[in-house]
Amino acid sequence: PLVGSTVGDSFRPGLTADWDDYVCAELTTAGLAPLCRQTNSQLRTELLDPATVYGSIWSSQHSNHFTLGRVNSVQLRDFELGYSGTLLVTIGCHAGLNVAPPDEPGSQIDYDVVQAFTGQGGTAVASTAYGYASDLGRSYSELLASDLIDHLLSGSAATVGEALVLAKQTYFGRINSGSAVIGGIDYVDEKVLLPLTVYGLSMAQFGSASPLDTAVAQPDTAAPQEMDSLTIITHTLEELSFNEHLTEDGRYFDYAGQFIERANLPVQPAHQIAVTHTLNSGAVVRGVVLRAAAYTAVADFEPLLTQIWAISAGGAATGNGVAVEDVQEAFDRPLPYGLSIFKGVNEQTANLNLVLGAYEASSQTEILYNGLTLDLLYGDGTTTDVTPPELIEEISYIVDNETRFYVRAADDTAVAQVVAVCDDGQGAWTAVDLQQSGGVWTGHCTGAAVRTYVQVVDTAGYV
Repeated sequence: PLVGSTVGDSFRPGLTADWDDYVCAELTTAGLAPLCRQTNSQLRTELLDPATVYGSIWSSQHSNHFTLGRVNSVQLRDFELGYSGTLLVTIGCHAGLNVAPPDEPGSQIDYDVVQAFTGQGGTAVASTAYGYASDLGRSYSELLASDLIDHLLSGSAATVGEALVLAKQTYFGRINSGSAVIGGIDYVDEKVLLPLTVYGLSMAQFGSASPLDTAVAQPDTAAPQEMDSLTIITHTLEELSFNEHLTEDGRYFDYAGQFIERANLPVQPAHQIAVTHTLNSGAVVRGVVLRAAAYTAVADFEPLLTQIWAISAGGAATGNGVAVEDVQEAFDRPLPYGLSIFKGVNEQTANLNLVLGAYEASSQTEILYNGLTLDLLYGDGTTTDVTPPELIEEISYIVDNETRFYVRAADDTAVAQVVAVCDDGQGAWTAVDLQQSGGVWTGHCTGAAVRTYVQVVDTAGYV
């Protein structure tokens, strides 16, 4: 069993302290007794302690293929007690890189860190490339390693290999909603996900007698409603509140400690909700429609742009170098929601990914969504329809204090509904179902909308 931990400090003071603290809190909650916030020197002493073998080692130290902080691979290879039954997880750069030994043997770089550690019976999770972190909180490599410990200690008896697969799926599902919603998967995400590797016995199990409750908080959910071929489950979030952070480089908000960083975009509050992929009836989740939203506007807002650091000795420049005035004029995230569906070999998962803020550079305005009502659409799981509907033409215009819509849409099978959304500019988005006649969908919102968009739904539930 996992019975202890040492968490090493990064080369850059405070850079990974939030990840260190998270790991320590999770281990402590699970009934274990970690040694927390250990320095490089302390970690070296504990790793080579001739009287103690730790159940797990969680390190954020600067590394390379032959050193882990101040411990080199030869010292790991020669440790007299060995590391049988020990799990090493590190987000340090290149700790999992395999490099051929030099032509002349006898050097401290004869062995790689993971080669020496697994040769002593241990199991290691390490990256073959750089690790990435943020000054703001747990992001990128920190977040992936956090997902890993959550799955290891969730009580599902996952092996190390299974837990890493699930952690990568969780990470992927958190951001895979398309570039229009949250920025999508960027180049740093790829560098985080691909290189993290298990070395040693991937079937090894590490856990505790007190599994963690890692369930995601759910919104209020209405009973399923049937509409023609679709099952609709409505999710409602209300009275959300945000924490403001002021930095030298700009402002940002988080929701319950959650935020999202994407390269070249402002930092925004975020929330992920795990939803059911397949209902008992066999209906499968396909799409999501916005029914209502409430927001507040913050004027004269100077956003904080994402700053990404490599966990290396030299330190990296900020991850983007983009000035605030270079951010696009429109809102950085046109929509506050996205549906992420992951289909693995043996499982399917789905998440509602919410970005609860948006910044408009032209007006220097930040809007914060404190309420959302979303319809989750489930369609026939046996249908051969895999193509979303097509919006052919959308015309909206204001007449007599009404925002009127003229929409034409098409689908391989049939269009089930067209829902228009209007932003009144005063803090509310409302939706209206358009009516079809002669191939044209029409309807109106009350008032003069400052922003509109149209959602087209087909009979399979695609939007």
